[in-house]
Amino acid sequence: MPLHAAALIEPAPRAEAPPAIADVLPAQAITVLTELFGTDPGQWRVLIDLFCDTVAQDLASLEAAIARRAVADIATAAHRIVGSARMFGHAPIGDAACAVERLAHGDDSGNCSGHARPADLQSAAVSLRMRIDAFRRQAQRCGWPDAVGSG
Repeated sequence: MPLHAAALIEPAPRAEAPPAIADVLPAQAITVLTELFGTDPGQWRVLIDLFCDTVAQDLASLEAAIARRAVADIATAAHRIVGSARMFGHAPIGDAACAVERLAHGDDSGNCSGHARPADLQSAAVSLRMRIDAFRRQAQRCGWPDAVGSG
């Protein structure tokens, strides 16, 4: 019986990510970048810069909402960061943003009180900011080719 033509197609070998970049960034982010763009550092840099800029804007919105004690706005801004981080493959940022979102929605038992303690929200936001800033520094330390991105 002849083989079906589709049975002969094999996936292309996966190219290796540039070590000067892959050794610096989180493994899951490398997986996402490789799945989206192969090993094109120019495309990686564009997405990394977009991610960093987007979460920085959302973090500014989150911090402003915390200052206003606007619980719904806190939850919305945190949720945007959760989504961006999870789609990008950065679990620590996503988890930290999720912690802020949970605080905004209620206590650890899931009770929706709408009265999150400002000190707890502030502490969680600082933890989130530290993770975002650390990732931006990681991205800046990558061995990007000279013609790629500005950081």
